[in-house]
Order: sequence, then structure tokens, then C-alpha cells
Amino acid sequence: MWQAFREAFWGLLAPIIILGGLYGGLFTPTEAVVVAVFYSSFLGLVIYRTLDFKTMYNILVEAFETSAIVMLIVAFAGLFSWAGATVGILDTFAHLLMGISDNEWMVLLLINLLIFIAGMLIDAVSIFYIFLPIFMPIISHFGWNPIWFGVVMTLNLAIGQFTPPVAVNLFITTQLARIRLEKTFATTLPMVLAMTAALLLVVLFPALSLAVPRTFHLI
Repeated sequence: MWQAFREAFWGLLAPIIILGGLYGGLFTPTEAVVVAVFYSSFLGLVIYRTLDFKTMYNILVEAFETSAIVMLIVAFAGLFSWAGATVGILDTFAHLLMGISDNEWMVLLLINLLIFIAGMLIDAVSIFYIFLPIFMPIISHFGWNPIWFGVVMTLNLAIGQFTPPVAVNLFITTQLARIRLEKTFATTLPMVLAMTAALLLVVLFPALSLAVPRTFHLI
């Protein structure tokens, strides 16, 4: 065990550096990704020497292709959001959604179903771009806390991103692990059920998502 620990020591430092930097305020979550990439590259090239420059080139090409797909979706989603807000389509859709029922729980259920279905098909960033301008008037109308609604939306999207038919996050992770997507459905089901239970609790008890901000007087 000591020999295994010594061999894995540098790799075990990775989460300590990343999480320590995040919680210590040294860098943002986006910058943490850059730190993780450079640290992993250093380990692979210098410490463990399991990578060479040809492999690094192939990794960069693969990362470029995956990132390009996501960025194209985000770019067009942002354009759609701007266009929808400019011509008033998003406000019309929001009023249509509120016109279905005056019951806020029914509207919240419809919103969650819409977010879940969207999360099954496209990535979360694009959904935020498209749907948040629609939901903001509804949040204001019912007096919902924006932080609570953001947590609900994020939890819901996390479920959708691991749910077929597209399952964006599941698709990316299976590509990295080089296994077939359909082989993971049975193993991810308990996780999806657990996330659904967490979503239900946050919806029913908003204090669960607002306790920390209130403790630090952020709201």
C-alpha cells in the first residue's frame, strides 16, 4: 500500500490543488480547468512519462473537436436568445406559460418538465441562454427567489444531461472512457433517481438551497 501511495502521490495532489485553489480564492472554476489541464500534462510528460508529444497532439485535436461542437451550440443559442428578446417572442412565450394556470405549483411543474426535456436534448449552457430570459418574468410574477430557482434549474439540468436519448454529459464521459453509451444506462439510473430526490427536496423546501447564502448575508 505504501508503494502504491508513493506512485500515486502526484496524482492525488491534483484534487487538493484544484479544490484548494477554488476554496482559497486563488482561481475561478473556469481557471481551475486550465490549472487541471496543465498539471495533468506536467504529470504525464515529466513525472509519470506516460505521454509523449504525439499523444498530446492527438489529445488536443480531440479536445478541439469536442469543444467546437459545444461552442457552436452555445453561440447559436446566445443568438437565439438575443433575437427572441429583441422581437418579443420570449415575453410572449412566458405569458403563454403563465396563462395555462394561475397555480404557481402547476407552472413550476410545467417549467421543470420543460427544462428536463430540453436537458435530455441539448447542453446546459445553451438551455440557460434560451430559457432564462423566458423564465425571469415568471420568477418575478410569482415572487420566487432567483437563487432558489437557479439551484432548481441546475439540478434539473444535471438530471437531463445524463438521461437519454442524447445525454450530453453521458455522451462525453463515455467518449472519454471509450465505452458504448447504452452500457451505462443501468448504472446511471440509481444516480438519476438520487438527483431527482434531491431536486424534489429543494423544490419543496427552498431553505435547503438558501441556508448558506442567508448565513453569509448574501441575500
